[in-house]
Amino acid sequence: YSFTTMSPMAGDNDGDGIPDDQQAAPCIPGLDPATMIVKFVNAFDGSGCWAVHGLENVEGITFLQAFGPDMVPAIPETVDFQNGLIGFKLSVANPGDMATLMVHFSEPLPANTRFFIWDGAWRDITLEGQFNDDRNAVTFAVQDGGMNDFDYLANGDIIIPYAGFAQAEGVEPCINCEDGGSDTCFIESAGNSGRTAGLTLAILAVAFSAASALVLRMRGEK
Repeated sequence: YSFTTMSPMAGDNDGDGIPDDQQAAPCIPGLDPATMIVKFVNAFDGSGCWAVHGLENVEGITFLQAFGPDMVPAIPETVDFQNGLIGFKLSVANPGDMATLMVHFSEPLPANTRFFIWDGAWRDITLEGQFNDDRNAVTFAVQDGGMNDFDYLANGDIIIPYAGFAQAEGVEPCINCEDGGSDTCFIESAGNSGRTAGLTLAILAVAFSAASALVLRMRGEK
């Protein structure tokens, strides 16, 4: 299988990788797009603003979009993304690079806030990241082609279709996600007790339909 991106993104007439109706001015103190690799996007419901900030081995942020929970596949009932989610694509200098990034939300969040990524299964990576005191910014690492990179290809691009801060009940954080982790990396109520090839491909088919705004599609090629 190969993954392709279509350009420009639907609704992105200026070609900056952010939908025009979600454009946001710099909204996180200390983050300057003139001197940093950072992009901003308004939350789906206007409740705040998101920022994705590349810290290490991030060459650029190709696109960034906000989503409402109703636009995202199979969110368990016990997980509440009160401010919605974002999806984004990063470029790294070399295929296989480990990128370090920081995801911010502009408003303080509850003390029990956790951070989730969807890459074919919902993962609570709270223990893999480092939160700030207001619980509304998290720093974490993703390897190109590794766990949490949606296409699993060391191709210079890291794709995270959905990520966000949430409150959750009955879900254990992922332990050693980058090494495969334990079963707690997967949210059982989402129908994912492990990463089997057939199950993952079935879920990906749903994701491409639901994440059309990320303009990814899957083609079978020999």
